[in-house]
Amino acid sequence: MSNLASMYCRQGKYDKAEKLYKKCFQLQKDTFGPTHPQTLTSMNNLALLYKKYNKSETLFKQCLQGRKEVLGEDHPDTMSTLRNLQNIQNNK
Repeated sequence: MSNLASMYCRQGKYDKAEKLYKKCFQLQKDTFGPTHPQTLTSMNNLALLYKKYNKSETLFKQCLQGRKEVLGEDHPDTMSTLRNLQNIQNNK
């Protein structure tokens, strides 16, 4: 489902991508819990989409906090989310 959402993003079909990313995030959250690595990856993917709409900062912050707690500060996924957050903060 996430792969299909990514494809929609690449095609510029952001509304379709958003619906799928939200559904994927909610399903993973319900299935695995809010701090599971897969759930956090879905959160990060949704936040990346939201960069187009300037509403991703809060989601990146939540994802970063979760990844720090679950994966540790030096994990590559944590560092990726930190870079994403820094990028949007630097572009304000």
